Amino acid sequence: MRSVPPAEAQNTLGRLRDQALGERVVAPRRGRPVVAIVAAAEWEELQRMRAYWRMREYFEQRADEAIEPEVSELSEDDINRLVHELRP
Repeated sequence: MRSVPPAEAQNTLGRLRDQALGERVVAPRRGRPVVAIVAAAEWEELQRMRAYWRMREYFEQRADEAIEPEVSELSEDDINRLVHELRP
């Protein structure tokens, strides 16, 4: 993973966007990472994983009421609906 100073991030967003297709790019503020630039495909995968783990927690809490579905069987609409239902 590459860390990018804030000034460079402001001046070179286009180049960073292209670089993010091959690796994660992080821009820190005051020494702490505050922004990450990732490829859209990776972002979608991270969102899918997040939804999966939320669903898994949900079904574990209700194991006697429901059977956990395989994540590969879920449509994008199913995932979005479940994430919306599980948000506090």
